[in-house]
Amino acid sequence: MDGFLNLDALTCHPVSEDSVCLCCRDALTHHEYMTAHLQRVRACTLHIERRRQRQEGQNLIRHILLNDAHQHTHIIASVWISLAALPGSVHQQLIESDLPLGHILATLGIAPNFVDRYFFRCDAQRWGQNIQPYSVCSQGHFGRAHTLTDAHGRTLARVREWVA
Repeated sequence: MDGFLNLDALTCHPVSEDSVCLCCRDALTHHEYMTAHLQRVRACTLHIERRRQRQEGQNLIRHILLNDAHQHTHIIASVWISLAALPGSVHQQLIESDLPLGHILATLGIAPNFVDRYFFRCDAQRWGQNIQPYSVCSQGHFGRAHTLTDAHGRTLARVREWVA
């Protein structure tokens, strides 16, 4: 075990967008791909650290950290990617590289289209070993979830993201 928090075991409660605390709003209440947005608003370079990844048929499931150069974690995410909905030319890249999904989709000309978005607050006290949060919010851990679709409404990914 790598000490990573079991994301599926978190107890989370839905909250309104207005209830997301101020320290988390810049990371959660936008309509852009996460990595590009945070790099712009926080003026830093971010990279993905894969903690877990598995492939189930045509689905790729990743648990990742989005870290800066100082190894501070900005986002913890669980991403389910439908390989069947994406061109075969990017399958290996998704499986083997640590490029953000949003970067790969933008390269393909796929604009962000989020549906079924909701926000939540989790009761977790800490994230796990070897995670240095970018910021500490006294109001708990906030996150968002959504389905990412293409222009035709086809599901490309399901994403859950927590501010570390």
